[in-house]
Amino acid sequence: MRRNSTLVLHIQSSHSFLFNDTSKKAKEEASLIATYLLAPPYLKKYFPHTSLLRYVGVAPPIKTPLHTVSDNPESALSEPLRVGRVVSCDERVCLLDVGFKTPLPLIQKKKFSVGDLVYVKVVKTRNSYALREIEAKHELVYLGPQLVFLDRVSDLRAKDFVLVELTRKGEDFPKLSQSLPRKNTLVFLGSQEKDPSELYNLNFHYKINVIPKQGVETVRSEEALLIGLSLLSWQLE
Repeated sequence: MRRNSTLVLHIQSSHSFLFNDTSKKAKEEASLIATYLLAPPYLKKYFPHTSLLRYVGVAPPIKTPLHTVSDNPESALSEPLRVGRVVSCDERVCLLDVGFKTPLPLIQKKKFSVGDLVYVKVVKTRNSYALREIEAKHELVYLGPQLVFLDRVSDLRAKDFVLVELTRKGEDFPKLSQSLPRKNTLVFLGSQEKDPSELYNLNFHYKINVIPKQGVETVRSEEALLIGLSLLSWQLE
């Protein structure tokens, strides 16, 4: 039996909602850390050296398809897309850093600014390689979650989602799993002291206990979140 195995959870969330009712600074800090973690490895060098990012290395790496692209242009031809950063741009051409030894030119004559992020596909030209801008779609490749910052829960367009509360007081997951609708699902997790319904003024469509007979008084929030998301992702796939 191999002991150095890794647990892989196939959870393709489209959005991550971050609620912040404290300060603009807290929102900016959360945005910087989350954006850094979601950035492909070859783009992390463009982030500022700040004390806020001092400990991001201890976070588990995020390996979406955009994080595991090839560093060889020839191999990259078969990839549906990748993200590039504009490093220079003039009237003739824009050059993008897409993780190779040297930047590649963008075929389209479109106005960009240095620092812009562009979804592109690597294509072959007569003598070398170039980039073609491409529309990013989850149907092509999982892009990772889009970060959405809201000042308060009341700003959420709740009617656009199926609201699910994870709580030990809810119905056991096996009893509800077949009745869950396959549409936009928004999962709420509370703290060890309070359930989401005690924290937020929302009418939840489903209250689910994803750890029936848990056998302990409390479960760590991150553990409950991983279990809940993995079960819902599997059921709604």
